[in-house]
Amino acid sequence: MAENSKKPAVPELVFLALGELAVCVIIVVVYLIIGKFRWNVITGALLGAFVGLFNQALLTIVVGKTFDRAAAERGTRELTEEEIEAFKKKHEQRVKAAITVSFIVRMALLVGILILAFLLPAVFNPLATVIALVAVQLLILLFGYLKKKK
Repeated sequence: MAENSKKPAVPELVFLALGELAVCVIIVVVYLIIGKFRWNVITGALLGAFVGLFNQALLTIVVGKTFDRAAAERGTRELTEEEIEAFKKKHEQRVKAAITVSFIVRMALLVGILILAFLLPAVFNPLATVIALVAVQLLILLFGYLKKKK
């Protein structure tokens, strides 16, 4: 991935990682308070956090590489209106295809991890796993909101 496409994603991924760490701590504290804490709460929360972060990083990388490839093919020369339209159409399809394949792979990963957590509740607390996975999406919304406020 080109340097330019990496820079905007790094602060978001760092924010998400720190947010997920905080969510994991909150999950553990809540389980301690209600007297239901077992070590599988930690592993479940960490599994959900890791998969959620991996999911977001994978999306960022796939889309970034697709745009980088398009930018490299574009070059710096002037294009006519027809060339711009043809280029746009060609790369729009590539981006959609890359996002679709990425979505399918990422959803299969998420479903697989949830099945794993529910099949191995002695190893991964399913509720802690789900909470950590959902938290990533909420943190993404929070990051977008905070970014808009600036």
